[in-house]
Amino acid sequence: MHIMVDRALVPRHWVELREENEGDRIVLRQFSAPIPPARGRRSLVLDPQSNAQGRRPGPTDRLVPEDGGAGSWSLEGDILTLSAPGWEGRYKIEELSEDRMILIRQ
Repeated sequence: MHIMVDRALVPRHWVELREENEGDRIVLRQFSAPIPPARGRRSLVLDPQSNAQGRRPGPTDRLVPEDGGAGSWSLEGDILTLSAPGWEGRYKIEELSEDRMILIRQ
């Protein structure tokens, strides 16, 4: 099933909720949303100019950029292609709202 993806909802700072992931299904919440505390969450920053940056927990658990610098993102239909370190690949967007995105690795 294909969903209509509103491109304006993609650029956000997304945080992975590992405890909600299943198999190839990745659950992300907007960084400003209420997120249960957990150590070691990774995140993904997507901006409106199609720049992307993966972030990972640093030595003090604060998010730091992934090694390798920034990358890019593109959207074709419901397929999100990422070239950001730590997030490389193609993902089908299963769900997308203001504060939640669910991706399935292709």
